Amino acid sequence: MAPKVGIVGGGIAGLAAAFYMQRSHADVSVTLLESSKKLGGAVGTIVRDGFLVENSGDMFVTDPNDAVTLCKDLGIEDQLIETNREDRFSSILRQKNLIQIPSGFSLMMPNQLRSVLRSPLLDVTGKLRFMCDYFVRPNSMEADESLSSFAIRHYGRQAFERIIQPLVAGIYSAKAEELSVHATMQRFVQMEREYGSLIKAARVNRKNSQREESSGARYGMFVAPKNGMQSLVDAVSTKIDNVDVRLATPVERVTFDGKAWRVNDSMSFDSMIFTANARVAAKTIDLDPSLLNLLRSISFGSLIVIAITCSLKSFPKGKPKGFGFVVPEIENRELIACSYASNKFAGRALKGSMVLRCFVGGRNVERWRESSDNELIEMVHRELGELIGYSHTKSDQFDVFRWMDCMPQYRVGHLELVKAIKESVHNYPGLSLAGCSYDGVGIPACIASGKRAAKDTANFLADR
Repeated sequence: MAPKVGIVGGGIAGLAAAFYMQRSHADVSVTLLESSKKLGGAVGTIVRDGFLVENSGDMFVTDPNDAVTLCKDLGIEDQLIETNREDRFSSILRQKNLIQIPSGFSLMMPNQLRSVLRSPLLDVTGKLRFMCDYFVRPNSMEADESLSSFAIRHYGRQAFERIIQPLVAGIYSAKAEELSVHATMQRFVQMEREYGSLIKAARVNRKNSQREESSGARYGMFVAPKNGMQSLVDAVSTKIDNVDVRLATPVERVTFDGKAWRVNDSMSFDSMIFTANARVAAKTIDLDPSLLNLLRSISFGSLIVIAITCSLKSFPKGKPKGFGFVVPEIENRELIACSYASNKFAGRALKGSMVLRCFVGGRNVERWRESSDNELIEMVHRELGELIGYSHTKSDQFDVFRWMDCMPQYRVGHLELVKAIKESVHNYPGLSLAGCSYDGVGIPACIASGKRAAKDTANFLADR
């Protein structure tokens, strides 16, 4: 009889696990259980009236290359498109003015120091303190620290509050004072260990790689499927034709009797891959209380996305330039960022139109938790009206996506917590945990975790 593998969760991690499990072990019976009526989890695309609107992530990096590799394996690599080369820059709000992020500045990496020193985002004191990073010595300390502490040690509080914090919030929608620098920005920790100064590390990095001319994120490293992120989900769904996919099938209880895994007391599996988030796992898996307590220790935040499809007539002062803007917490605004989606990628809007995506997260999101869609839309009207001259018209359409309590917060000590979880999981033969709760929140990281779980499961079955 063929070994049976159960996969809980039909998000991108679960889909990757199912795809690679089927691809390498056709003799294994795989069942994927998804509580909702659709696959893809948070990933999805709305196509309407010539507009393409993403409801969560709208692109992914090429390095690490796990997402690109999956596209190759699916045969859809030729459908990936790069960001538009025109206006490859983003801005930061500074006292109602949108100021371009210093050219080449990537999170905490000043690839072009001169552009930082010329930027009006920092005053003279802030620039002098920024340069003090040059004298930071290599640090081999293993202890974790918050991202804010790390950034302030290197560049000072002003640079952190005006530049680094809003860039980080745009990625993690979390408090930088709580985020683990080891879990979220490990590459910078490694740079500090080797060079001390991140400015010195940037100089070496610039010599070893092609110079990045755009501001903020290295946009040449980002791609997206031509027809939206949903096409990636659809491509995987088509390829896992031998997988028993069960939608609208909530998993309420998972138990282990020492030999087999039981789901909802009605299904039995030789091995389990659990890709739903740690909060769901802690409620569902009936195992050692110490493991469940570790899973409960991973906290989750929320994000609200308000998408706008509109004519350029909604911008009397002219079409917004660049790829969007981020908002420092010290500006006391409701939005943490706004992405000009149709400026970033071709095919997102009709000619003479735009798609914008506005984000409410971090400390602001809780006070909007119970707000109606109309209240959120009215808030966006006010914010964008003041910042980019937006004036809505009757033809403008809005979509509100609420991702509540589903964004893992990698707090200080996260790596040690995940290590303890994995050590505990080793006590249960055939169990693998994957997804965004543990080793990375981006699409490539989720795909990598699903692929890794599939490999671990295959090894377990082979050893049996």
